[in-house]
Amino acid sequence: MTSVNMEDKEYFGVLISSRAWRAAIAKNEPHYRLKKLAEANQEVDFNMYLFPVKNVDLKAQTIKALYFDPSDKTWKIAVFPYPDILYRRGGASRKFKDHYKKFLKQCEERNTVILNPSPIENWQVYDYFTTKESLTSNLVETNLYEGKEDLFYMIKKYGSVNLMEAAGSNKKRVTRADANRGNRYTFYYFNPNKQKVESRNNLKLRELNRAIMDFYKGSEFMVQEGIDFLKLNGRQVDLRAELQKTSDGTINISGISARLSRDKSPITIQTDAFPIDELFELLKISPAGKQSLMQQINEFLISVYKNTEEQYGEFAELGIDFALTKDLQIKFIKCKSQSAKGSFAKAFGKEKLHPVMVNILSYSQEMLKGKREGENLTFWQKFSSWFKGNSNNLT
Repeated sequence: MTSVNMEDKEYFGVLISSRAWRAAIAKNEPHYRLKKLAEANQEVDFNMYLFPVKNVDLKAQTIKALYFDPSDKTWKIAVFPYPDILYRRGGASRKFKDHYKKFLKQCEERNTVILNPSPIENWQVYDYFTTKESLTSNLVETNLYEGKEDLFYMIKKYGSVNLMEAAGSNKKRVTRADANRGNRYTFYYFNPNKQKVESRNNLKLRELNRAIMDFYKGSEFMVQEGIDFLKLNGRQVDLRAELQKTSDGTINISGISARLSRDKSPITIQTDAFPIDELFELLKISPAGKQSLMQQINEFLISVYKNTEEQYGEFAELGIDFALTKDLQIKFIKCKSQSAKGSFAKAFGKEKLHPVMVNILSYSQEMLKGKREGENLTFWQKFSSWFKGNSNNLT
């Protein structure tokens, strides 16, 4: 197997899932979003490669990875040294969790720039946002489920609740429960085998609790006040904003996609997506109303980004899910440090991914430059301190 060594270029490692790796090997090329990242790299010129964590050799500190060879425009496999920049696009399965942790520790010891430093846990970030005055009006009441009393209290108070895993970003693990007449309840959930939303109807309260417990199977989850989502022709609308840092560290809102659920579904899974401007046209919002609402949305998104960084550290990008209620109030849903950008591509076209990817690469280049300048400054500070303390011994 080829071993790649290009000392004149920084190594940009893209961590992908084992599933994405297998698909890339089978097709002799990665997913189109990763191909777009490689295309954008032609402007920044990193030595870029893609790999799953299982391909990391912890002892040799090398990685078997996939890379694009521009000389013949093909994807090839080679062995690379550890990256100068690690871009996390996927994680590790339970089998490789320890391997993954050791790899990250080795990267930190090498002073690797790690983009998207930590997965964002839904409960942790929501709980933190309740302490931020700039965001409290954008939050709905949310409690961590610790017993059936938490569910009973919330659904009796609000009549409708959303449920979401406390950690993890799988949208298919978002569910909903509604109160009906006669103290009966309906539970909506996504069936991955049938690839559709299903419901359990006419449940008593304790039966509802059991259905929810069976669905989450021991995973921690949150119980949220049901958001009064904006709807179009009976279909629920939520929104996904894609934000990145530019090379100078400015937070850039690349695009906001409106996502439309399936007909009658209370959960926006496998959705249509279109630009937010089209949503405003469908709602017939006046130009002045649109301008005012967009200003509020932009301020909200920047506040979410900055406060998330306060809690977790610096991010190169963030995907933020939020809702507009029927009276156009902005409500936070969750944010992701590893956004797939699927809704963005649907709404704006795959070609619009290029500047988004360039932003990520350009910012990471500046992060690496800043880190190295900091290392040099630290070295000279230490040397200067040593020299002052030992100058008499040198004469």
